[in-house]
This record gives sequence, structure tokens and C-alpha cells, in this order.
Amino acid sequence: METKQAARQEPSVFALIVDKLRYMDEAELKLAYIKLFRKELEEEWKNITKEADFSKVTDKEIQDAIQKERYENQ
Repeated sequence: METKQAARQEPSVFALIVDKLRYMDEAELKLAYIKLFRKELEEEWKNITKEADFSKVTDKEIQDAIQKERYENQ
């Protein structure tokens, strides 16, 4: 005869992860994404910028260009 404890199934690791992600807000999800895919994001950034020369561009110009690309195309 099975005991109640033995018959009760523990949730899978996948289910636990989904439950935790379900209740995160947008900022927390973005941070989790960056942490999980840090190496891939770094490699992508290296590939994107390997032939770029940012020596004559200010940080403000870079920020403005990123925001324009991100928000004006929606």
C-alpha cells in the first residue's frame, strides 16, 4: 500500500521554473534573460561591433540611435 507521501508527485523542475517566471515583472524577466544568455549576447555584440569605429561618436549619439531604432519602428 502506497503512503500519501509516496503517491504525491513533486512538480518537475520545468514546472517550478515556469511558476517562478510567471510572477516576474518585465524588468525582472529582462534581467533573468540577460543573466541566462550573457555569453550569447556578448558574442552577438562582438560580431555586430567588430568592424565598427565608435571613436568619433559620443555616448549620447549612440543612445539616441539605439532609441530611434528601437522605438520609431514599432
